[in-house]
Amino acid sequence: MKARLYLISIIIATSASLLTYGELDIFHETVVNILNKEIVLSSEIIISVIILLTLISVFIFGLIDKVFMVKETEKKTKQS
Repeated sequence: MKARLYLISIIIATSASLLTYGELDIFHETVVNILNKEIVLSSEIIISVIILLTLISVFIFGLIDKVFMVKETEKKTKQS
């Protein structure tokens, strides 16, 4: 249940960030050169990257938890 709540709040935050395109002024726009191309990082892009990293980490933690929980239940069934 907690994971669903986290994911729903992340989706709402992403939607709010993307819908306020150009109006959100949390971070100053930064120009970054990657492979000789200039990329402008605005507040919306930075927030979206933070949210993406959060989603990936929640997914990885969920997988790790699932693997260890399966092993624990297998041990309990073998002992019974």
